[in-house]
Order: sequence, then C-alpha cells, then structure tokens
Amino acid sequence: MNTPSKRAQERTLRRAALVLSAWSAAAVALRAQTADPTCTIDVSRPGAAVAPICQGQQIEEFNYQFEGGLYAQLLRNPSFEELNDPLTGWTLVMPGSSRGSLSAATAADTGLLNDRQKHCAKLASGTGAGLANAGYWGIGLKDQTRYKVSFWAKREPNFEGTVEAALESNEGKVCARSQAFKPTTSWRHFTCDLTTQGITQLTGSNRFVLYASSAGTVYFDVVTLMPRTWKDRPNGLRPDLGGRLAALQLKYI
Repeated sequence: MNTPSKRAQERTLRRAALVLSAWSAAAVALRAQTADPTCTIDVSRPGAAVAPICQGQQIEEFNYQFEGGLYAQLLRNPSFEELNDPLTGWTLVMPGSSRGSLSAATAADTGLLNDRQKHCAKLASGTGAGLANAGYWGIGLKDQTRYKVSFWAKREPNFEGTVEAALESNEGKVCARSQAFKPTTSWRHFTCDLTTQGITQLTGSNRFVLYASSAGTVYFDVVTLMPRTWKDRPNGLRPDLGGRLAALQLKYI
C-alpha cells in the first residue's frame, strides 16, 4: 500500500526526470548549433543493393506538370471545367464590326455532352465572333507544321451558319484555317488538320479560335489542339519531354 510519503517521493522523482530530459535535449540542440556537422561515406563498404524495379519517378498533377507540360495538348481548360471559372483560358474575339458574347452554360441552360460534363461554352454571335484560347503561356506555332483539331459543337435553332477553326497571331493574322463545319441541334464531333503557313519567327503570341459565321447561338465542348506527339501516339506526350523521360529507363512512374 502506498503511503502519502511514498507518493510524494514518486512525484519528486518524476519531476526530476522531466528536468533532466529537458536539460539533455537543450544540450543536444546547443551542440548541434555550435558543432560543425560531418557526414562520412565509405564507398568500399556498400550497403544493400537497390532493386532495379525501385528505380522510378513520382510525377504529380500540380504546377502544370501534365496539362501544360508532359501532355502535348496545347489548349488550357479544353473541357470548360476549371473549378473557379469554367471559361478560364477562353476569351471572346470580335474582329472588325462583329459582335457577340461568351458565357458558360450548364444543364439548366442546355443538354450537355454527357453526364460527366458540368459546363460547356456558349457563344452568342452577332456574325463573325469567335472564342479563342492562347494556351498556357502562349502557343508557339511553327511554320509548315500540322496541328490536329478536335471539338464538339451544337447550335440553337436561331443559328444557321457554319463554324471554322483557325490558328492565328494575337493580332488576328491567320496562319491556318479549316473548312466550314455545319453544326446541328445535337452534339456532333468535328475534326480537322491545320497546317501553318507564313510564320517567319517562333513566338508564343498566337491563339486558336473557333469562329461562327452568322448570328445565333452555338455551344462548344472538349476542344483540343494537338501537335506532333512522342512516337506519333494519338493524344500523346510532347516529343521532347517524352523522349527524355524514356531515356531515363524508369521502371515505374
């Protein structure tokens, strides 16, 4: 049975142990601050071998490591699903006397492409307006180069015109333009190849534009612009980054 005097002795011992621990930690910290740290490596005594299967790399989707980086697709926010603003990366273009408006549409406004999409782009054109995307930090178009375009579109009954895709400078100088596409009141998939002409200097001051030829409302979704990819794989990687990553001969990513 513990007596009051024994309990008091136990409390005193615990306090002393705590004080001693605190003093020891402070002494170690002080020594770490004042002593010159050293690290000695003895290469003649290697440790356990690292299995080749453990040689890999971790890549995370932040700071544009995939979109705007390893993935070759050139347009920012191609599906109009950025969290803070569905139209991030997209702007309204009104050449000459054309007029129009650009907004994000939801299922409350129109039937969407599928049940996974929450938004699409709504272009209300007054003849000749378009929606443009300048990529992540501009689009570095090269002369005599083919780019693959893919997009989905549909129209309201008040739109009877056509849609054309274009690659052009930010000032509107056209480098490539597609044939005219005729959207319907249901979603349709359109594709084309655009080959640039007349580019004399490589800059990032370029954009991709979808133009509406007449007044009325057109909807767009999943708009992509693909340059040549690593090993020419559809929807693939940038050739420069894909090649360098393959050269590392990683076992996993």
